[in-house]
Amino acid sequence: MGHHKSHRKGAPSRAFGILLVLGMILAILEPLPSPASAEVIDIPVSIEGCLATTAVGVGMHNNIVEPAGGVSLAVSGPVAAAVVEWTGKFNVAAPAPPDTTLGIDITGPSGTNGDSALAPDFVASDSAIADPAGFPQVFTYATVITDLFGDGAAGTYTVDITPPTDPVDAGTSTWWGATVTVAYDTSPCDEVTDISWKVGADWYFGGGGQLGVDATTDTVTYEFDEPFTVDTVVTLQTSHGGADWDSPRANGQCRVSVIWVATGSGTAPTATDELVFDDGTMNPAYGASEGVIDPFTPPNQTACGPVIANAPVVAVRGGDVGPEWAVVETDILMPAGSTWLAVQLESPRDNNGFPTLPESGTWSGGGILLVTRQVAPAIELEKTVLEAGSACPGVEGTDELVTGVDGTAVTYCFRVENTGDTDLFPVVIDDPDLGITNADMTRVSGDDTVPLAPDGVLVYSYETTITADLVNTAVVTGTPFDGEGPIPGLEDVTDSNDAQVQLVGPAISLEKTVLDAGGSACPGVEGTDELVSGVVGTPVIYCFRVENTGDTGLFPVVIGDPDLGITNADMTLVSGDDTVPLAPDGVLVYSYETTIT
Repeated sequence: MGHHKSHRKGAPSRAFGILLVLGMILAILEPLPSPASAEVIDIPVSIEGCLATTAVGVGMHNNIVEPAGGVSLAVSGPVAAAVVEWTGKFNVAAPAPPDTTLGIDITGPSGTNGDSALAPDFVASDSAIADPAGFPQVFTYATVITDLFGDGAAGTYTVDITPPTDPVDAGTSTWWGATVTVAYDTSPCDEVTDISWKVGADWYFGGGGQLGVDATTDTVTYEFDEPFTVDTVVTLQTSHGGADWDSPRANGQCRVSVIWVATGSGTAPTATDELVFDDGTMNPAYGASEGVIDPFTPPNQTACGPVIANAPVVAVRGGDVGPEWAVVETDILMPAGSTWLAVQLESPRDNNGFPTLPESGTWSGGGILLVTRQVAPAIELEKTVLEAGSACPGVEGTDELVTGVDGTAVTYCFRVENTGDTDLFPVVIDDPDLGITNADMTRVSGDDTVPLAPDGVLVYSYETTITADLVNTAVVTGTPFDGEGPIPGLEDVTDSNDAQVQLVGPAISLEKTVLDAGGSACPGVEGTDELVSGVVGTPVIYCFRVENTGDTGLFPVVIGDPDLGITNADMTLVSGDDTVPLAPDGVLVYSYETTIT
């Protein structure tokens, strides 16, 4: 990408953070060199289902805004999880300020829940800052606060936050702000959302490599358990500070930050594998782009925009912006096959107007990584029937019918396949006509004690006998499963299939009639052509009509007429074919000419 010729030099500071992974906080610091080194900590809250998120930010900057704030957020479904993170920078020798507790009150549909001294459960720091003689120390704190939302009913919640109070001098310490992020249920849905939290801390110093120090943050990489099967948009909700700094040192200009973004598969970059070098040139190893230029434009700096988004970033949305703390969303396209996403913040300012004060800043924070996957759970059932002793599965479309007499043994086969992209558990087959489920069957292959993975197959067999004609349908049901339980909001998937047995019931009917020989043709009409009168020697024609009235072929078919002393071998075949089996509903017609004696 080369140097950033489009950057506006010496502009007010922007910063970036990833609400799943981190938030960036920019500050005006003394020109003290320090390497950037990110520490990122996982918060043990990971949920999947029909979920959406909303987030609010509260600024807590010393001497700039009132160090307490209230904001509102709307939740359209039951609260699934909520996390708060807050951050500070401290120019003191101690590893952390004495008091890091946060006051928080949340008022919602079920009333008010609060904690005046909410202690952090998770802490991330800039671990590379080892010299206590003056380097800033950056800390991010986070706690799960789901319980403070009461029963989590849908509605509007007001969040009031009081920053920590510590004896550290305000001139050497800064509380930047806090972010509350809520994930809530949106059932039902066709797409499942994966949400996980991380918090982190880092700082960078300088611009364009000034003073030989680092002008970028560390690279932050998100790795996914498996490749995306389709192009998918990942939403990073980010929190940051320093967006609307009004210090005279800004000199009325906009500071510029750039979010570099890269996606790929295979080996992912680490924290020290830079997407962009300190001089502003791209590292060709990862093919990153200036995904977002000037990502944060606070209300009092409208002349600093517009925000520029480049692929793979497809959208940047402003959320709760300022003062000094903001929440925005960045949508990033993950191509099919991708397994990781990496981001890095660059400070391109080259000290225009401030040769002894290069731009510097810290990021810290947390939030969420919101991943929407094109989830399409599906299941398929093939039911077949075979003669007893045959091995399942049968062949769909071929092994659909078995015939036999009462008591004939048959084997039903049930083949279940997960044809979607989501684990299914449990998988249940119900055959109401046979009065059985898969609990009554013999499992031939597969393991039904564990989730049925995509492309996985289960095969069952069931032995019984034919007792009647039966076309029976079985139904299979699979429940989308996320490793711990059903995926909230996703409906069960089903499929049905049938097979047929027929009870063999052979039967035959004979109609014998007699006609005048004068031009009459067989067959006659049963019940009508029953008598011919005449003198001795009068010619007549006997007709014999045979019909297979059963459900199985008949062969051979033999007619015997002892009074006439004949069989069908002595007759003339008028219609039908008596050299092959007489099929059900098939008809043979014979005639025999003689005289009245």
